[in-house]
Amino acid sequence: MNRIIMIIGVFILDLAARGIPIEHVTLHTFYAKERLNAQIVQLKNATESIASYIGGHIEEYYVAPAQKVAKGEKIARIRSLELAKMTSNYIEQKKQLAAAQRDLDSVKKLFEKGLASMQQLNAQKIKVSKIASSLNTLNAQLATLGIETSNLQKPQSQYLLLAHEAGTIASIIKPLHANVDANEALVTIVKNSAYYLKGFLPLDVALKVRIGDKITAMLAKERLDARVTRILPKVDPITQRVVVLASLQTVPKRIFTDVFVEARLYYGKGFTHKAVKRSALSFFQNEWVVFTPQEEGKYLPQVVEIITQDEEYIAIEGLEKEAPYVSGKSYFVKSELLKSSIGDGD
Repeated sequence: MNRIIMIIGVFILDLAARGIPIEHVTLHTFYAKERLNAQIVQLKNATESIASYIGGHIEEYYVAPAQKVAKGEKIARIRSLELAKMTSNYIEQKKQLAAAQRDLDSVKKLFEKGLASMQQLNAQKIKVSKIASSLNTLNAQLATLGIETSNLQKPQSQYLLLAHEAGTIASIIKPLHANVDANEALVTIVKNSAYYLKGFLPLDVALKVRIGDKITAMLAKERLDARVTRILPKVDPITQRVVVLASLQTVPKRIFTDVFVEARLYYGKGFTHKAVKRSALSFFQNEWVVFTPQEEGKYLPQVVEIITQDEEYIAIEGLEKEAPYVSGKSYFVKSELLKSSIGDGD
């Protein structure tokens, strides 16, 4: 293994030039999954729930039953301590990133003058990459909540729940001033027309499914994401399976109704585990490996054990949390390693 490290170090400049992405092992929540057949259907006057993405206290409703709302219109205002913590962390990490970047610029100048080692330079690069990765994750989470981070100067606790589709408010489920958990429904809305995945589940799985659970499918190489909005009380007479309806989060420009697709349901409480992106995994010398950056720009194939996976992440053992790893273009690192091994040959 040490010999492999030395070989990889020979082409570090080429790797850097090709923009090999580096990320850090993170914690990711995985859910029980079930493959199922699903049909794309279009329903009129369909009722579904609007849920909060984050827990908090309902301070104000902007709608009432029978009121018509447009897509993006305000539904409720929620005060969330969780959101306050997230925005506070974002502001703090943004300051840390700026300071780390200044330190990196200083180390670069010292390195160019021969006053700092490659090890010191790489250590500072990894520090910047680690903070940037965490900041990007927070930014994505805040974007999902509709929080604009470009001008975020102080912690924010107010979250506005918006209508994701046009329709008519059918009912208000949670009373004003009540506390609400993440993914808990506040109101129901009747949509004029909407696309759904109609899934067919065995009874033992259907009994564990909850409103808001995720279903994904592929349509002509395009990924469809949907959330369960209804579990029908009657079993389908042909398949003898329980029918669930999952509202498509985004509708492709071209969509065909009544077509059947292979889908996957994610349900249950879920468990959190160390994870890397699927694109990081590579099969090398009969082992699953993830490439990790070492001192002086060298790369090491680290053997990992696969625990479970979803569309984006793989739960693994073999790397510590926050450890840096090559998250993409691992095929290039592998091919360069193999070419170097052949050239070195003994």
